[in-house]
Amino acid sequence: MREKVVINDLAALYVCLSSDWGSIERRFIQDAIYLRDVGGSPLLLCFKGTHLLKAAKVNDLRYIEIELQEISLFNFSFHFFLKKIIKENAIDIVHCYGFNFVAMTCMVMGRYKQIPLFVTLNKPVEQYFKNYFYKYLFKRIDAIITLDAFSRELVSSFLPLSQKRMHSFGMGLELYQVHPPSTAARSVVKIGCYVPQTVSDKAYFIPLFNAIRILLTEEGPKRILEKMEIFLFTDINWAVSHINNELRWLIKDFGLEDYIRLDNGLKLLGSRPQFDILLGLESNEIIYDYEIWSLMHNIPILVPRTSAREHLLSQNEFMGESYMANDARELKNKLGKIIGRLTKYHEDLRACSGAIREEHSLERYSENIFALYEKAKQQRKRLFNPEKTA
Repeated sequence: MREKVVINDLAALYVCLSSDWGSIERRFIQDAIYLRDVGGSPLLLCFKGTHLLKAAKVNDLRYIEIELQEISLFNFSFHFFLKKIIKENAIDIVHCYGFNFVAMTCMVMGRYKQIPLFVTLNKPVEQYFKNYFYKYLFKRIDAIITLDAFSRELVSSFLPLSQKRMHSFGMGLELYQVHPPSTAARSVVKIGCYVPQTVSDKAYFIPLFNAIRILLTEEGPKRILEKMEIFLFTDINWAVSHINNELRWLIKDFGLEDYIRLDNGLKLLGSRPQFDILLGLESNEIIYDYEIWSLMHNIPILVPRTSAREHLLSQNEFMGESYMANDARELKNKLGKIIGRLTKYHEDLRACSGAIREEHSLERYSENIFALYEKAKQQRKRLFNPEKTA
């Protein structure tokens, strides 16, 4: 009888070499926390001085930090460093988050055939990965995991892996109690607008501020906007943000001090809904976990147009709207549309959001991801003798 692989026996190396803090990075931390809480032994590899490292410390996770650098295919110092980590910590599985260092990891993992390799993606895959050399390396990957089903189809068109190795288990988000939408008139429409911590230029906000200013100059929607507040929130305190002062001056220059707030307390994941609409600005992700979280809680979204977001919003007319990134006029039109029919959006979401909750629930994600770990580990134990690859 074959020995059964139990998840709480696994020592996992989680690798995320990113200075960003987005859906992938949050998933990286949450997966490590969950594995630790069920008895597993996660070890995190991340860059020094990043929000990821701070999150690892706050959550009391074991980590190894390295200097911020570009991890290229022929960075052999990283090659030997990764081999050393795997050997010294008796790693059972390796899970990479993001694609910028996967090729190097595949080279290293060619020596450790008994250890499964997983990759989680939420960004477009570069075209050059389609050449023959990369195709050969990527055959070492046991499974590609995306955070939504449509992204899985996008990724599969670029990577030379069979559909059996492509998986989507949703975002893995916790659901809080969802209250029925109120039919009473709102005194203030609250709009949450997430700002990635990597934003370094005040010009990033100009399309949004132009859209608000245009709305204010139009006679019809002006009555609505007098009851609206936009909360710009980020993952760091605005007081320590390097664009804090410039952004405050920009808000003043546009004359929007009565409408826009820089909020340090507004959170999404891990809290109850605190706003009526989620507004997204330009980002480099296919789709954000914050957007899915909002829909799960019956909150309509207004987001930059991508193929994945268009596919999501096509499921129901009143889930939200999309707009061309940096197009202030379309942003203004779509924001006015949602505010004008906000009750209708909330009511329709209440009727259709059950499918989104089921697809992206924490329970579904955790059950499937760790079942995948166990299956891949068992297959490699059966196919490869560890003593031959030590």
